[in-house]
Amino acid sequence: MYKSILLCLFIFTQQFLYSQIIWVEDFTPYLDGTQNALKWTTSANNCDADGPPGSVAGNYWGTFNGEFRCEDIEGLTCCSGGSGGQGEANNLWLSEDIPINGYSSIYLSITTRVEGDVECAACGAGGGYLEASYQIDGGVWIPFVTICGATNGFISTDCIYIGIGNILKIRVLLGNQANNEVYYFNDVIVYTTQSNVIYHN
Repeated sequence: MYKSILLCLFIFTQQFLYSQIIWVEDFTPYLDGTQNALKWTTSANNCDADGPPGSVAGNYWGTFNGEFRCEDIEGLTCCSGGSGGQGEANNLWLSEDIPINGYSSIYLSITTRVEGDVECAACGAGGGYLEASYQIDGGVWIPFVTICGATNGFISTDCIYIGIGNILKIRVLLGNQANNEVYYFNDVIVYTTQSNVIYHN
């Protein structure tokens, strides 16, 4: 987690030397295979009928070794006509309501990585996709990370200024179509440059 924060501090200049964490999810407290928790919920669908998401090796949805893992879980919406059991890559991870009122500057970061070579393609053509977005006070969802496909070994920490408001929600939409294609995400962090911040763990 702290490596992600330090990278964002470097990106956003020296003012972030005074950053304080408001909310964080680093997936370390959970047993492997956890699909829902007090701080977040998920919804996923396995279009190729290999069993429920997360039930077997090579068909995984849930926490794994301190990250959230998606492997061969095609999407909540399956491609029209079956298309070999593929899906729209729109499985859902959704945070709880995160109070951000009273802060004058709010920032958000997430770390993503890929194992295997994931194609960027339309539904039915083997495509994988990951999108992280946020919503303030029930407004529109604003994407800040989009990964269509990606090659083995890809890793990125993305940080964004999100403004101010009362309630923040974070979601990740993702899916892939084969058991050698894996998306991970981790270190979902909300922080501010203000001091005297309550850490919601």
